Amino acid sequence: MELALTENALREGVLRVWLRRIPDEGGIVHAYAVNNPNISTPVASATLYGRGSGSTASERTMLVFRLNMDELAGLISVGDALEIRLEGDENGAFKSDVLEIE
Repeated sequence: MELALTENALREGVLRVWLRRIPDEGGIVHAYAVNNPNISTPVASATLYGRGSGSTASERTMLVFRLNMDELAGLISVGDALEIRLEGDENGAFKSDVLEIE
C-alpha cells in the first residue's frame, strides 16, 4: 500500500494513518520511501495491535509512524510516496481500509 507524506506529518515528524477497523492480526508495520533509492531502511515503523480472530470489535484504529527528522532532513518531502509493509508477511503487502492520513 502506498500513501503520500502529508505536510503536517513532515512538520510534526509524525505520520498518522487512520484505519476503518482494527485488523484481525497485529504486527510491526514499516514505511519505506518509494522515490528515494538512497533510503533502503524504513523511514518509520508502527506497532499494530490486532483485535484477534473472531472478535466483533469494529472500532477504527490509528497507526502512528514517528519519523526521525534528523536522519530524513532533505531526503523526503511533502507528497512523497511511502510504501507501507507488514513485517514478516510473505509478499510484504499491507492491506487495510484507510480512512484518513494526517
